Amino acid sequence: MKVKSSALWSGTRRLAGTVVLSLGFSVACGQVARLSLSPLSGPNNAEEESVVVLQNPGRVVAIQFDLERVADRLEIISFTLGAASAGLQLRTSTLANGQTRLVLFSNRNTPLSEGEIIKVKGIRRNLTSSLEHALSLRAVTIADDRGLLREFAFVPYVGLTMSTTQPIPGQPVVFEGLIFPTDAASGGLEVRVNGRLVSQTGGNRFSVTWTPLEPGLAFITAMTQGGGAAAVPLTVPVAGGTLDSYAKWRSFHFPGDPVSSTGPGQPLGDADADTAVNLWEYFRGSGPNAPGDGNPAVEEVMVKSGPDEFLGLKVRVRNVATDFEVVGEASGTMAFTPALTSNALVVTREAAGEFSIVTLRDTVSVRESDRRFIRARIRPVTP
Repeated sequence: MKVKSSALWSGTRRLAGTVVLSLGFSVACGQVARLSLSPLSGPNNAEEESVVVLQNPGRVVAIQFDLERVADRLEIISFTLGAASAGLQLRTSTLANGQTRLVLFSNRNTPLSEGEIIKVKGIRRNLTSSLEHALSLRAVTIADDRGLLREFAFVPYVGLTMSTTQPIPGQPVVFEGLIFPTDAASGGLEVRVNGRLVSQTGGNRFSVTWTPLEPGLAFITAMTQGGGAAAVPLTVPVAGGTLDSYAKWRSFHFPGDPVSSTGPGQPLGDADADTAVNLWEYFRGSGPNAPGDGNPAVEEVMVKSGPDEFLGLKVRVRNVATDFEVVGEASGTMAFTPALTSNALVVTREAAGEFSIVTLRDTVSVRESDRRFIRARIRPVTP
């Protein structure tokens, strides 16, 4: 396939009363399950909790590992299940070498969720530094629902907490976090809210300020730039009602023009002159009165399926919308003539609070055609 920059395009266009965004590229690949262990961070001789975190669990239904104390830094009080282990059972036993064997399993092949799977409560002893591991995981075995061993990897721990109980639109919110061990922070960290990048930061401890644009449920993630480790996502309600229709969204962002057909709040208006019309600002959750928010309308991706690759794109969409939906269209011509246009496939839909990151792909592989185009289009929901 011969691809030139002029052959692939992105932006906003108005075609026959519809609003479209175009384009795409990136490679999808599977990832192994990942385990991380939080460090001790509190004062000496105080009760503290260390957690085991599982990421990319897939179909994992059982985990067994031997837990070893490091330099007697934690006087263990109890082992309890984390939120990601709902519906599972935990068994522990003391081994001859002083280690503790933990077996986390399901009698009904209930899969583990992503996040904290085991909490180890204890008293911190022998303080040596502000951040240190108190425990070490040994002889780890992971199984899926077919009884097969799954690959896994140990990754750094990423912690994320919020300083505010419930934020409100327009008021800054501060997130505090840490990456451990220390050398894991060198690659930097990306913090996203509802799939939208809000900060790139580095350092062992970090602080991020985010100002909510609108009410609703926000989904906050923090991931190392190499993708090797991530924090347990936070779900944060922002005060106010859910903006699940364009009418509600318009009334919130354009209170002085809630219904007119020609004012700045109209669906095809562009109040901030950033080339994204209001209907797309609504659907992707960007600010209609704030040009240049630094986030692309779409992310270019190349999707691999079997031996073939397909042109695609990722679009952030408001999944609580009741009045509009997003569809993908692919064509061999930029004009998207009906005879040469087909529906694009929805490959994945990643939840992000009241939004989703949708991956669309062409149905014709790049090796089958010299020139392909793909676009995302917003259309009214059929009653």
